[in-house]
Amino acid sequence: MSLLWPNQHQLLVAIGAQQLCLIMRKGFSKKIVAKHHESYEKLASEPPWKLGIQRLDIRLEALELPENSQISLTIASDLVRYVILPGHEIAMSSDEKLGYALASFREIYGAAADSWKISIDDTAPTQPSLACAIDLSMYEAIIELEQKYKLKLKSVQPYLMTTFNKLFSSIKKANASFVIIEQTRMATLFLQNGICQQVYIEKFTNDWQASLEETLSRYQLLTNQPSKELMIYAPILNSIKNEPSNRFSHKRLSVKTSNDALHSDFAMLETLA
Repeated sequence: MSLLWPNQHQLLVAIGAQQLCLIMRKGFSKKIVAKHHESYEKLASEPPWKLGIQRLDIRLEALELPENSQISLTIASDLVRYVILPGHEIAMSSDEKLGYALASFREIYGAAADSWKISIDDTAPTQPSLACAIDLSMYEAIIELEQKYKLKLKSVQPYLMTTFNKLFSSIKKANASFVIIEQTRMATLFLQNGICQQVYIEKFTNDWQASLEETLSRYQLLTNQPSKELMIYAPILNSIKNEPSNRFSHKRLSVKTSNDALHSDFAMLETLA
C-alpha cells in the first residue's frame, strides 16, 4: 500500500490527440488545488501525440510541483492501437508473448509497429489477451517529463484499460458488449466471462447510436452469437438520448465520485480518481 504524506501532491492527467486535461490534488483529503483543460488541433506535420506532450510540459512548468509529486496518466484511444491475441494451449514466456504481439501488430500496421511500446493484458494462457501499443517516442517523452520535473510516475495506461480495471467489479464475468465513450473515440469490447474477445475502435460522432447499432449487429452476424447485454460507460455525456435498439438490454455504468470537478471536460479523469 502506498501512503501519501499530508502535503504530497497528486497529478491526474488525461492526454489525447486533441485534448489535455489535468487536476492536481493534495494530501489525504485529495483536495483539488488546480485544474486545467484545453483542446487543440493536431499538427499534420508532427506525430499525433507530440502537441499534447508539449502542452503538458508547459502546464507542469506553470504548476511548479514539489519534488516527488505523483503523476498518473491515461492515454485516449486516438493515440493507442489495440489487437486481440488468441489464447494458446501452451504457455508463453513474457518475451515470447511480446514477440507474438509485435508480429500481430506488424501484420496489421506494417513496420511502423517496430517503434511502438507494447503492453499485454494479463490473462490465462488459454484465454485471449488484449495488447495495446503507443509510440515508443511518446512514452520516452513522458519519462523525460518525469525526470525533468522530478516527479514520481505512478502509472501510464490507455484510457480503455484504466476504465476496464476501474469498473471490473461491475463487469465481473459478464457476457456483454462493453462500450466506452471518449471525447473523440468510441470503443466497443465484446466480453465472454469478463474476458475481451474482440475490440473495435471508431470515431465518436453525434450519430454514435447508429454506429454502435451497426457494430453490434456486425459482430453478431460474424460470430453467430446471440444478443448480449449492453453496458455503456459515457461520463462525457450528461444523458444518453436516442438509446440503442430495444433488441439489446442496456446497463449504464458509472464511477461514484462526489467531486464536481471530475464532470464535463474532466470526465476522463474519473477512472483515475
